[in-house]
Formats: sequence, C-alpha cells, structure tokens
Amino acid sequence: MSKNKGFPKGGMGGFNPAALQKQVEELQKKMLETQNQLENEQVSATVGGGMVTVTMNGHQKILAIKISPEAIQESANDATMLEDLIMAAVNEAHERSQTMASQRMNAVTGGMGAGLLGMG
Repeated sequence: MSKNKGFPKGGMGGFNPAALQKQVEELQKKMLETQNQLENEQVSATVGGGMVTVTMNGHQKILAIKISPEAIQESANDATMLEDLIMAAVNEAHERSQTMASQRMNAVTGGMGAGLLGMG
C-alpha cells in the first residue's frame, strides 16, 4: 500500500495544518477584537414621533431610555400607550444592534459565521 494514501506526490497536496491553525488563530483574534469594539458602539431607536428613544450597544445592552415629557403626560391615564412605545423602541434598537454586530462580524469572517470557530 502506498504511503501517500491517495494523495499526489508531495504528500497531502500542499495542505499545511500549521498554516491553517495560524490563520484560525488570527481570525479568532480579529473576531474577539471586533466583539470588544461592539461593546463601545451604539445604536438608537426613536418611536412615537420622538416620544421614546432607546440606546443600545453592540452587545444588545440597553444604555439609555429617554421618555419625552409629552409621552408621560399623554400616558398619565393610559400606561399601556407608554408601555407599547417603550417595547417598540427596545425591539427596534435590539434589531439594529444585532444587524450592526452581524455586519461587523461578517466583515471579519467574510460571511463564514462565528459559529464555525467556536465564537457563536
């Protein structure tokens, strides 16, 4: 039986496990740096014509919720309206934050996906 086990002359066809490992480590480092940067990046969502604004970072952590005095006055007898505005603003900020994080990570991984390298 041949020592090459089906590979052409020269062994494994130019496959270099050490070089691949180095590339994986470099990619993981870049992904970690991007994750760290996302903590400091912010997105905001405003709903109800400016009545409620939610600011969130790239890790989907809420950093601020601003409620206008008009929203408070209008919801004095109907808390449901204010609750709905807050929920809508949080959901929109969350979606924007996820989109931003996904775009940043795809820029690093070339769309390969963080899960392939144990980062997802």
